[in-house]
Amino acid sequence: DFKNLKSFKVYRSEKEKTGYSELSTLAISKTMYVDRAIENGHSYWYLVAAINNSSQESSRTNVVPVNIKTQPMLVINGGDPYTSSRNVNLTILATTAVKMMISNTSNFSGAQWEAYSTSKTWTLATGDGEKTVYLKVQYGNEQESSVVNKKIIMDTTPPTAVLIVRPDSGITNETNFQFDPTGSSDNLASLQDLRVRFDWQNDGSYDTDWQELQITNYQFLSGGGNRTIKMQLKDEVGWQAETTKTVFVNTRPQVEFTAIRDGKDYRLNHFNASQSQDYEDGHNLQYRWDFNGDGRYDTNWLSQDTISYYYANDGTYQVTLSVKDQKGLTNEKEQSIEVKPSLVEMVFVQGGTFQMGDTWGDGESDEKPIHTVTVRSFYMGTYEVTNAQVVDVFNWALQQGEISVSSSTVKNAEGDKQELLDLDDPNCQIGFNGSQLYVKNNYGHYPVILISWYGAAAFCNYLSEKERLTPVYNLNDWSANWNASGYRLPTEAEWEFAARGGNKSHGYENSGSNSWMQVGWYWDNADASGNSNLENGHGTFPVGLKQPNELDIYDLSGNVWEWCWDRYGTYGSAAQTDPKGPASGSTRVLRGGSWYYDPEDGVRVSARNDDSPVSMSFSYGFRFIRKY
Repeated sequence: DFKNLKSFKVYRSEKEKTGYSELSTLAISKTMYVDRAIENGHSYWYLVAAINNSSQESSRTNVVPVNIKTQPMLVINGGDPYTSSRNVNLTILATTAVKMMISNTSNFSGAQWEAYSTSKTWTLATGDGEKTVYLKVQYGNEQESSVVNKKIIMDTTPPTAVLIVRPDSGITNETNFQFDPTGSSDNLASLQDLRVRFDWQNDGSYDTDWQELQITNYQFLSGGGNRTIKMQLKDEVGWQAETTKTVFVNTRPQVEFTAIRDGKDYRLNHFNASQSQDYEDGHNLQYRWDFNGDGRYDTNWLSQDTISYYYANDGTYQVTLSVKDQKGLTNEKEQSIEVKPSLVEMVFVQGGTFQMGDTWGDGESDEKPIHTVTVRSFYMGTYEVTNAQVVDVFNWALQQGEISVSSSTVKNAEGDKQELLDLDDPNCQIGFNGSQLYVKNNYGHYPVILISWYGAAAFCNYLSEKERLTPVYNLNDWSANWNASGYRLPTEAEWEFAARGGNKSHGYENSGSNSWMQVGWYWDNADASGNSNLENGHGTFPVGLKQPNELDIYDLSGNVWEWCWDRYGTYGSAAQTDPKGPASGSTRVLRGGSWYYDPEDGVRVSARNDDSPVSMSFSYGFRFIRKY
């Protein structure tokens, strides 16, 4: 009778027929009640009573039973599908459970009830593969849950890493090595589930990321010898295995050689391959030569790294050197050489012994004491070095990157950088057009001026290199290699010996004559109209216009002072052989006098002068010599 209905009452009991207690009174507008005071593993009985307007129960509904039994939850190792150990961590979630039973078999054979815990360390059944853990719980009323299980793959065995390399040896920067890991295996995982990475240098730093098992190509770009490669293999469980393979990588020899012409016969050339080397074999190499570029080797394989060859004719030749290492790997290099006479004229000076100093008794104090000096044979330039020669050699050095040039100066680009030539001086007869040096006006055959001692020494080196001779000077410290075949400045003793006429000397006080006028340019006769380095109408003259000395060498008296190797110092009285001057000193020797001096002040063969090696004067020049 709904018209007399006032409310509802909800009752609950844990027994079907008795023990009901009121949970709540509901208004007639409510059609749902939620019971939150229930426990897992329990059974409840519910009924609803109708309350009339007199607040009395008019009737009751049927009884509805409800069983509360949630399934427990089992998690192995946090949900990881793999384990590398039999011992795993179980997480058990079962509300209101008081006991639990765990087993590796579905029939729980041998298992016993134990107090419920949310975590437990469990030992899986033996043997790799898929493992199942079974669980059931018991609630407070001894009601059991259903059986639940979880599976995990157990893998206690690392994979087997197998690496095959093809080929087992090769050539640096040429051979593509194939690294094949597909022979690797795992007791559970397939090859598709394995991953691999490589350390090409075996330095502990892997050069590739983890990747699928597949053949990987790699080329060794540098170095050689036995190269060990490490490969690391990983399965899904995380087991890792390593293996290494060693391959021999052979590097082609590095081929270098120099071609130096002979100091006496320019057609005889000396070839030196000692700078050739091999990464694995060092200098333990073999050499063969094709001297004329005809494609046919002129020698068999030789163990020595030096050889000489005589060219019957002048010309340009393509020389090929082939080098072979101990494994038979070869490499070669070609180089063009020019066989032709030197462009500079030189006079042979036979060595001898002479009295050095003021043998006439009218000189300066620094020309004394007279002392006995012996010098070896050498070649000396017939003439003082000209502007044309300096331009030619310095332009070659500029192309080689060995000098730097601006509108004001020339400097060596390597070693201890010094100013070589003063282009900024208005008296300089050499200019620079932005790309190369040039001779001003018609001063090509005039002696070069405004060149420092460093400039003269550097010129000798560059001329030596240009003509494939061994340079004498080390531009880092400006020291000399006296055994080198190249051009150099004369020592003061060599200069005076040649100026006196060598072994052909007639005893002249000037070089070639006792008459200043016959052999040299000095202030009184150097009135050179039109010469741009004039002072009061005086200046230099073209080389070779005056009478030569007994050796047919020109201008050793006058025209320009000539730089010598020696540092300036006082003479000693003891006899000397090939003296090279003091070991230290701030100035360098100049010899021969110049157009700017009176003849008695410098034209005499024993007269001495000195200046700082950086000094550049319009009365300073030089000539070169070469050892015999």
